[in-house]
Amino acid sequence: MLQNEALQHKTRKRIYDQIAKNPGVSFNMLASILDLNEGTLRYHLDYLRRSDLIRPRKINNNRCYTCKDVDLDRSTRENACSMNEAQRKVLSVIRDDPGLTRTEVIERSRLTRRQTTRALSKLKGKGLVKVGSEGNVNFYEFADNERIFNEMMIVLMEKYLKREISLAKLKEVKRKLEGML
Repeated sequence: MLQNEALQHKTRKRIYDQIAKNPGVSFNMLASILDLNEGTLRYHLDYLRRSDLIRPRKINNNRCYTCKDVDLDRSTRENACSMNEAQRKVLSVIRDDPGLTRTEVIERSRLTRRQTTRALSKLKGKGLVKVGSEGNVNFYEFADNERIFNEMMIVLMEKYLKREISLAKLKEVKRKLEGML
């Protein structure tokens, strides 16, 4: 199998990109972040492994993944697969309904205020959740939307520089993307 062929599939590309962004990411975290069922995720992870793009590792009794050319240092290994059940619940709640306040996250996750605060702090540190604010109110969003927006803007800028799209079209698509964030 060619590596390029493996990444032609949209789901495999999303999985690979998430592993590249978060070396040492666990199976459960991938399933939660990407909102994939276990069977689908297992199939695509195995395909990526057989294509020699990723490698699985056992870290803290969790199956974790890195890109083939990445070697994790000790501190990364210790923290990589450490997403606990509270963090999974909070991430799931925010992914399903972005823009919630801390109180709303607490209510929907059915966790204590302390558990939610710790989970949010860890998820922010891992780059999975971002905090926005309107006045005195903070709200939480899944951080992946911003990354996707930035990647799309890079592609659009490349197309513009190659004269594949006009400046007007670039601005139009940018406005639409910003409206989706």
